[in-house]
Amino acid sequence: MKPLSLRQVPVVSAIIPCLDEETAIGQVVAAVRAQDVSEVVVVDGGSQDRTAERAKAAGARVIVEPRRGYGRAIQAGIAAARDDADILVFLDGDGSNPVEFIPELVSPIVAGEAVFVLGSRVRGSREPGSLAPQQVCSSTSFVTPTSPTCHRFAPSGGMNSDVSA
Repeated sequence: MKPLSLRQVPVVSAIIPCLDEETAIGQVVAAVRAQDVSEVVVVDGGSQDRTAERAKAAGARVIVEPRRGYGRAIQAGIAAARDDADILVFLDGDGSNPVEFIPELVSPIVAGEAVFVLGSRVRGSREPGSLAPQQVCSSTSFVTPTSPTCHRFAPSGGMNSDVSA
């Protein structure tokens, strides 16, 4: 695998699917933008509150996906991302993802060490009760169709990630 060398700085598009996240979305968008991503795309899945308004005010490009569902929101976000995007970052709009790790999570892709990086919610620290038992159990392994093994990547600061190369 070769390092990403399409340009000096890779184009990183952050995609945030949302549904009724008006309380947190403005701060999330601002925090993501502070990580030097190229764009923030918020996909509103039919919120009944001011999620879209607050996301736009914070600097995001807002896409409305009228069909409900997380998968549909993800697909709409991918379709809306910049055509020249080198890396897509997906995170939740409720503030549960520590955005300060975005540079460390994309660095294996930029270095050519991975084509996909998956952040883990079960490794490292988390608030008590933040995940149901089934979420913890379903997040303990990761295998891609092209790579039957999982390489562990542990950035500094306590958040761990699974890197598939």
